[in-house]
Amino acid sequence: GIFVNGDFDAFMDDGRGRKRGDSFFDEYPELETEAKLFVADACSKKSSDFKAIHMANFIDSSYYTLLNTSKCQNELIRSERMCRLDLR
Repeated sequence: GIFVNGDFDAFMDDGRGRKRGDSFFDEYPELETEAKLFVADACSKKSSDFKAIHMANFIDSSYYTLLNTSKCQNELIRSERMCRLDLR
């Protein structure tokens, strides 16, 4: 392969190994911090029954507050599935 032979520039020009785009939390790092604090607080309670949907709803609310805008769709800004992955 190209990379094994040491041609790093050709490897990069081939379109592999690059970041495909900014992630949600790259765009809104303050939401990542708030979400981590929210999860830590929720999980520290004695009767914690924390679910990823709680995090998704928190991020959704925080996102619209941060942007000072109203939600116009029923979809979450960050899905429950993505929040489950974030919790790993």
